[in-house]
Amino acid sequence: MLARWLDVAIGDVVTVRPRKDSPDPMPAATPARFRVGGTFHMDFDVYDEMLGVAPLAAVQAMLGRGDQVMGVELVVNDLAASDEVAEAVDKALGGPPYKVMDWYALNEQLFKALGHARP
Repeated sequence: MLARWLDVAIGDVVTVRPRKDSPDPMPAATPARFRVGGTFHMDFDVYDEMLGVAPLAAVQAMLGRGDQVMGVELVVNDLAASDEVAEAVDKALGGPPYKVMDWYALNEQLFKALGHARP
């Protein structure tokens, strides 16, 4: 769990700094302080060890991107149809500057590491 790795508990304050090696550099990004309000466990190590949840407005301010949303996740009823849903969303958005990825593409490295092929 990320909180354990950072050695923080509920009520502690953490400073979050944007990654300098990000593939999408954000020159206006500045560090921000957040108070730990709780922890979560999703039973998926990649998420449990790397993700935090913060108010959208606070993250937007930290990244200096104004009133923009940098990502949206959708839940589908049929995981096998996620590529079709991604294609439909991509078509509706009109392509770049938007990038749409289905669940399999987003987790391609995980599937390769586990030896699973895309269905």
